[in-house]
Amino acid sequence: MRILVSVDMEGIAGVVSAQQTIKGEASYEEARLWMTDEVTAAVSACKSVLPSCSVKVCDGHASKDNLLLELLPSEVEVAKQDDGTAMMCGVETCDLVIMLGYHGMARPSPEEGETAGGCQWGFLGSGSFLAHTNVPRWVECLSVNGIPLSEGLHNALLAKHFGVKLLAYSGTDVGVEEMRTSFPSLPAVVAVKSTEDNLVGVSPKEEIPKHIEKLKECVVTALKNSGLLNQPSESTLDCSSAPMPASDGPSEKQKEKDSHAGTEQSVQSRLSALPDIPLPSSDLQYKIRLRRLVDRKEFDTAVQTVREAQERETLSEPGPLQRTEETGDTAASGSASAASASPGPGLAAVCVSEDGRTLSFTAENSLQGFRTYRALLAALRRLPVRKD
Repeated sequence: MRILVSVDMEGIAGVVSAQQTIKGEASYEEARLWMTDEVTAAVSACKSVLPSCSVKVCDGHASKDNLLLELLPSEVEVAKQDDGTAMMCGVETCDLVIMLGYHGMARPSPEEGETAGGCQWGFLGSGSFLAHTNVPRWVECLSVNGIPLSEGLHNALLAKHFGVKLLAYSGTDVGVEEMRTSFPSLPAVVAVKSTEDNLVGVSPKEEIPKHIEKLKECVVTALKNSGLLNQPSESTLDCSSAPMPASDGPSEKQKEKDSHAGTEQSVQSRLSALPDIPLPSSDLQYKIRLRRLVDRKEFDTAVQTVREAQERETLSEPGPLQRTEETGDTAASGSASAASASPGPGLAAVCVSEDGRTLSFTAENSLQGFRTYRALLAALRRLPVRKD
């Protein structure tokens, strides 16, 4: 069994302000330790139930180098940020994913004509601690097929592409609520409670040890209730055909190989019974509502910069973008990708709305959608931020 632990920082127990999640701030180092402790707890829980499982960890926050690697269990593999799947790096080689430290999604202000309400972490008074979706200063709302998605839900959609199931979740209270709109019975633990002030969370330091124990219990219970532990052992599997004379029968090595194949098939069968995010696997309609206007010429220039950087540095980000001559929309070179996380799948053609506030595209599958979205974020980060 292969398990991915994807970890963010805003929903880590003990984090109650944005400063704690920013490298260079005085309180950041302490938050790094808490983040590392939660990952260690999740790994310990997995190993206590499945001693032979392999665990891969993906640091998904900001610069992706927040975890104190020297404090992680020695058997943990740390995923490298080189396959274009961002917070889910390594997902294509795993069976299950655990999400830690996640938070609520960015939401549009309820007041007509208002954008961020003066706060990049969602609109003021939304009651969702440090709510955002990937790039706080730009993304007001990400939706797929009309359904608003948090980072956690979007990552779950990517996991579905590879047949990877969500096992457990920990983060802010609103983050948990949002995940349960698609996963009603999701084993989850609230690490940080929100207040009416988006920039202030509630998670007392003295409660961290209790949270760690709850997290371990959550993961252990999730594994035990998943049905994955009822695998037939190799000694009880009989993958050979009808009895034959010993001299003509399969070798012991072949029996072992067949037995292993049978076990793998059983695992995949049990995994398929676990719930998925209720979105289709193809023809996904993406819509990204922006907090502020995007200038089309500047956006095209930023897209071109991303493309040139990818070609020059051979970055393992989404495949190079190019501008279509007929419409002036942003499109992608290449063709649609199969279920592979290797660099360079074709990206979807992107449209910019007349008012300059919405980007939209249709993805053939969630991997193409995820990569196209990541490429757009890279372009948006290069744009100057102006008031509308």
